[in-house]
Amino acid sequence: MDKIKLKTEVPVLVIVTDNFKHKLIFDLQEKLRKIELEVQQLDFTSRRTLMDAERQGQLAQVQRQVDAQRQERVQLKQQLVEQVKQIARLQPGEEVLQGHVEAMVEIGIGDTWQYQNRVKIVLKDDRVVEIRRG
Repeated sequence: MDKIKLKTEVPVLVIVTDNFKHKLIFDLQEKLRKIELEVQQLDFTSRRTLMDAERQGQLAQVQRQVDAQRQERVQLKQQLVEQVKQIARLQPGEEVLQGHVEAMVEIGIGDTWQYQNRVKIVLKDDRVVEIRRG
């Protein structure tokens, strides 16, 4: 066997543009609105749940569960707010890692190993603008 195909992860980089920043911030703000609605809904439904739990003698246990659920959402909200701040600090032209995709590479006897996994895909405004090798 002289050649073999391997599965590898390829990094996807994005060149920051104003359009890219606005889209990311808009998406995060939508998530923030949803979380805020979840918190309001949780606050509303927890009142009735806590009254029922008090009648059944389980107030402390149910209160802990409600508090934990609320705290989860508050922490997620804080993380999203921090992400919005980080995105706002990005400069146009800067490259950021968006994620990874899987790709197949073929290697053979005599190939240089260190260059086989050094492919990067570069996007700008949702278009592939470059495929870097090595």
